[in-house]
Amino acid sequence: MVLLFHAHSYTLPQKLVPGGSVLAALDMGYAGVEMFFVISGFIMWSVHRSDIGVPGRAACFVGKRVLRIYPTYWVVLAGVAALAALAGGKGGDDLRDPIRLLLGATLLPLPFPPVMEIAWTLQQEILFYALFLLLILHRRTGAVALSAWAAGCLLNLQLDLRGLPASFLFSAYNLLFLMGMAAAHGLSRLRADAAPWLVLGGAALFLGTGLSEAYGLARWHAPTRTLLFGAGATMLLALLTLERRAGLRLPGVLVMLGDASYSIYLVHMPYMAVGAELLRRSGLLPWLPTGIAFLVLVASALAASVAFHRLVERPLIAFLGNRRPRPLVRPAEGASAA
Repeated sequence: MVLLFHAHSYTLPQKLVPGGSVLAALDMGYAGVEMFFVISGFIMWSVHRSDIGVPGRAACFVGKRVLRIYPTYWVVLAGVAALAALAGGKGGDDLRDPIRLLLGATLLPLPFPPVMEIAWTLQQEILFYALFLLLILHRRTGAVALSAWAAGCLLNLQLDLRGLPASFLFSAYNLLFLMGMAAAHGLSRLRADAAPWLVLGGAALFLGTGLSEAYGLARWHAPTRTLLFGAGATMLLALLTLERRAGLRLPGVLVMLGDASYSIYLVHMPYMAVGAELLRRSGLLPWLPTGIAFLVLVASALAASVAFHRLVERPLIAFLGNRRPRPLVRPAEGASAA
């Protein structure tokens, strides 16, 4: 969704076909971010629920999260900086500033935009990981911290504080992580016959929110829109109940795209910047209908991202994962932690 949004709303009209457009519905693809945050909260609760209140599992949690996020991000960031250098500094002054690059590599909140624009979502992710880590270190302390965080985010829906650090710490986006956690907790109790209705309702809410704005039928207040998308995405997770209990089988291509989703997220914008330039210089653009140019851009960006996943991300994670120190656990925890 995010790839389609960036291709349709930025790369196509700005670099390929001035003012070009294919389908207004594609302009709601930014809501893939809301889906991403809900899924992230779902995964954290599903995978690490048994670690809550077990401090001996904290190192393992941090190791897994660092391994999943940082190495692949660093490779892409280095590649973007190298391309900017080869292109004579195109892409912004930040890519030529070693201090900005090093600070951007930490994914910590900073008083200036990240070097790679999409990294703002990863900064929110790191904040969520830090708070979830508190749950692992001490259940009660973590629960209090998460509750206070949720209360602050809800309060900021009214206050609309835009300066740092409040706009970062109490963004409406942070509530989506908690929605995902709630979904993971509740799906085990969901009746199979109720799941289809939740999926249909979630699809209607998610698509209705985005399409109503894309076609000019509504103009949502940004935090309200975020929460509507989040609620729809949370309901859509009932698809997992259908998969587990009703024998739903997803097409292999969707599983493959899911596996490659992080690479797709990181790689598609740098690739499209280069791919659009190559397509423009090829001389083919005057002969291609706008829709075909768009499809070529999207298909090649997907192919490049999936190739990066298979050739770089997956081998890199496997290599580093085999060398990550095993966590120290108390003997009583050994069986469950293995």
